[in-house]
Amino acid sequence: MAEDFQRRPVSEIMRRHVVTVEPEETVLEAERVMQVARIRHLPVVKGEILVGVVSDRDVLGASPGSLEDQSGAERIDHLRSLVVDKVMTAQPETIPPDCPLSEAAVRMIRLKISCLPVVQASDTAPRLLGLVTLTDLVEAAYASGSTETAD
Repeated sequence: MAEDFQRRPVSEIMRRHVVTVEPEETVLEAERVMQVARIRHLPVVKGEILVGVVSDRDVLGASPGSLEDQSGAERIDHLRSLVVDKVMTAQPETIPPDCPLSEAAVRMIRLKISCLPVVQASDTAPRLLGLVTLTDLVEAAYASGSTETAD
């Protein structure tokens, strides 16, 4: 049974309806989208083309260094002044939809990342099809049938 799971393609479990942002959006807006959607990763797209990924860690890293020295308003102004393009991971690791779940899991563990955009490769640019997270992999392996998922 575990062997069957490992061979399944990521297309069977990937999130197809993915919340995204554009590179020109502010980091503040990206943070708000993540909070409202209760997710930790946002693919950054131009049209359907993946250009990066911004995570909650990127937002934290973009925040002022010493939060004690900053008021909430100063933090908001700072994040409003930054665009996603400046803090995102450009050219992130990606996988094709036929990638086996075991390979996706090994890549995430080896690279110490917690999501992989699923893309349709082309000669020009990768078109975003979906997203697979560590949470998706754990849920598919151990909690299939659960109705509540989180990124």
